Amino acid sequence: MKIYLDRAAAHYAKLVPTHPMEKQEFSAALQSCRDLTDQFQPTAEIELSPPGAPEKNGGLTRTEQLISQDLVNFWNCLPQAGHSAAVATAVHHCQSALQSRILRRAYPDYWMSTPGSLQQDARNEEKLHCGG
Repeated sequence: MKIYLDRAAAHYAKLVPTHPMEKQEFSAALQSCRDLTDQFQPTAEIELSPPGAPEKNGGLTRTEQLISQDLVNFWNCLPQAGHSAAVATAVHHCQSALQSRILRRAYPDYWMSTPGSLQQDARNEEKLHCGG
């Protein structure tokens, strides 16, 4: 179960934070997920199909898709009965950090980002997933 959280953290480390608090918020929420998992006996680990093109996945970049998919995989490993609202809240906080990135890209004049971060992240994303 923690493999998904470790993999999400590794993928997240490749992203350029687009807001000064983004990395801290995501990391704190992911740590909460880790801390809470010790309470649960995992169900079988099931991998989802690889994510598709960003325009078909709510505007997430490929790296963000991989992170999001690992959060879903983590959730699916939890016993569906008896897990706490704290786990759901921690997962939702991780997802919220990803959602904020979409808003900053789609509406840069309204959802402010760290200057140059969107462009730098786009270049890094292209290098990571286009073999550059």
